[in-house]
Amino acid sequence: MKNNENTNTSRALIAALLLCCAISVISVSGCSKDKQQPVSPSDTAVSSQEQEEITRIKASEAVSVSIDGEKVEEVFLLAYNWYGEEFVSEDSFHKIMMDHYAPQGQRAPFAPDNAKITFRFDKSEGKPSSVRLTQYANTVRSDSGLPYDNVDIQPEEGTDSEIGFVLSYRRFKMYYYLLECEWENGNTAKYGFAVEKTQ
Repeated sequence: MKNNENTNTSRALIAALLLCCAISVISVSGCSKDKQQPVSPSDTAVSSQEQEEITRIKASEAVSVSIDGEKVEEVFLLAYNWYGEEFVSEDSFHKIMMDHYAPQGQRAPFAPDNAKITFRFDKSEGKPSSVRLTQYANTVRSDSGLPYDNVDIQPEEGTDSEIGFVLSYRRFKMYYYLLECEWENGNTAKYGFAVEKTQ
């Protein structure tokens, strides 16, 4: 009789131990599921920031120049402060232009009198909050004897992503242009290009 009682007691103890182990395993696995890392707002902000950095364009891509709808390929980036990165050309604006267009056979993009010059701004950056455009005459192939003629040009308002102006050569055959832009987010950039009167 005693052996049967001992056997029954042992079995009961083993069953109780197995039940306790099973409950412990279930509760531990349940806790581990409950302890999954929640997504905090800061994690979302970091993810959004990384995505924003990936989609940012370069300063050189923020502005394009066209003459009567045809894109000008020779636009020089002279300086920028772009999302904390800074660049300033070692050469001055005039030196860059002279080095590029003074050699024999080198010509600036041709444009007729009264051509429409348009500045298109990338939609991701938008139109700058401040634009200054300066026209420089009598540089490489201007008529000798004429005085220097530097003029601030006020571009006409266009669409949400562009502005422009109508070209007038007056007494000169070639102009350099310095375009200085500043955006609301603090980004700044300076661009240079040239046009030459169609012969």
